[in-house]
Amino acid sequence: MPTLDVQFSQVLVDYVNDANFLYHHRVLLVSLGGSRWVCATPTLSLQPIDLSDHQVIVLRRNAAFPVARRNDSFVFDPDDVPADVLADLVARANELAGVLGAPAPAAVPITDVWRISDLTHKSFGKEVPAAVLQNDELFKSEDEVALVRIDGRWTQARRETPDTVGEDSFCRQFHSGPGRDKRVMSDTRDPDGRRFMALSAILPLLMEIVWPQWPIAGPRSVKEFLLAVRAAGQTALLDYHNEWVKSSGVAPGAAHTREHRFILEVMRLLLQYDQVDASSLAGCELLCRRLYQIELAVRKAPKNPDFAGLEFLLETAVDSSGGAVLPSIAKWLGETQHKEAFTLKQMRLWSEEKASLEKHKGKNKNNKEKEDG
Repeated sequence: MPTLDVQFSQVLVDYVNDANFLYHHRVLLVSLGGSRWVCATPTLSLQPIDLSDHQVIVLRRNAAFPVARRNDSFVFDPDDVPADVLADLVARANELAGVLGAPAPAAVPITDVWRISDLTHKSFGKEVPAAVLQNDELFKSEDEVALVRIDGRWTQARRETPDTVGEDSFCRQFHSGPGRDKRVMSDTRDPDGRRFMALSAILPLLMEIVWPQWPIAGPRSVKEFLLAVRAAGQTALLDYHNEWVKSSGVAPGAAHTREHRFILEVMRLLLQYDQVDASSLAGCELLCRRLYQIELAVRKAPKNPDFAGLEFLLETAVDSSGGAVLPSIAKWLGETQHKEAFTLKQMRLWSEEKASLEKHKGKNKNNKEKEDG
């Protein structure tokens, strides 16, 4: 086992009263003047020591122990002293040195705030401790990024900028940009700090991510629906609902009308408050399909909507009934219905052909029996 790989001096000092180990390993952390030090012990405790009272063997950093002393020395296990543990020992040693009357070390001014930027780290967004920032063995920076050893492992840190002051603002910058979860659009706030994103800002961010084994057949409808709403001159989803009620002739208090409004309110919260990419989420796609189904049914019979069948839509933003036009969805729906109708027709023809064959066989059998009789 080697000595510790740390920047502090290390020694073996004799302990003649210890029946098990003649020498003890010490790390000299803070000078108390002359031969007096505050040192760390293998049990991770702190101890004032006067080296003039002991036989001292100086050790090299990250090197083998003297052969003659390997079997009779009580030493540190390097795994017990990760960088963050060492930083804590140094901080406590300075405090103990102050109590013992040693002059306090000159404080290193820290003007920048560095925060953990590794999304997988449990301390994500937290400030890097000052003791770590001041330790070259624990903190290595380059421009606006840094490697930091925290909780026994190396991780990433980033310098706080004027527009990311505070933990909340710092963390929010990781909810946008190329490194974000593709299902998350942003974390945009209004001047009062509340989550809000305008529809006009949402549309350019919708990516319609192609996920494997997408569970809903046919083309996507969410982005196309929002484009239709914008083309109709609407800037709010609930305004679109109100216009649809006026234009379609649907009963304002009907169950399907209330459902239409509820779906749009859910979509509003998903897009403008939660700020998720609704065009890439199967659940949002299903919500939009249901909205589209209601509008189709109302278009056919506003007073008594018929959900039994659907028709093609005009290729405009909003049709005469006030409902959004989704050409690609309409095309896919028509093709699906056409294929189903063709299959049913073939089954009907097959059934008729089979019945005709059976009837023909019956006639032939009767004729043969008459001839034999």
